[in-house]
Amino acid sequence: MKKKILLACLMVTMNIAQGCGDDSSNGNAADDVCAQTCETAEPLKCPGDEPGTCMPQCLELWNGTRCVDEVHASIECAANTPEAEWECDVDDEANVKAGNCESEISALIGCSAKL
Repeated sequence: MKKKILLACLMVTMNIAQGCGDDSSNGNAADDVCAQTCETAEPLKCPGDEPGTCMPQCLELWNGTRCVDEVHASIECAANTPEAEWECDVDDEANVKAGNCESEISALIGCSAKL
């Protein structure tokens, strides 16, 4: 099963997960990590990604109140993943390739499963 990092998995997790992590987000950190992530994702122009939505969606996830530590780690991992390790996934959305950020995604899934 391919693990999603940015929109689909995180959005689902944010909608169902409660009480994991803490809310220690920093606006500057959010701006920096989301900008870095979107600078890699947007140029792929994947058919499933709506242009101009990466940054607001990333910031919404970063500033969420559920599984905060796990979400932050997943987004930070994506932000630090080289461009060559990104692709348009099976849902035609920009995503890191399989094998990247697996421990972060597993922690995020584990957080949501605790509920």
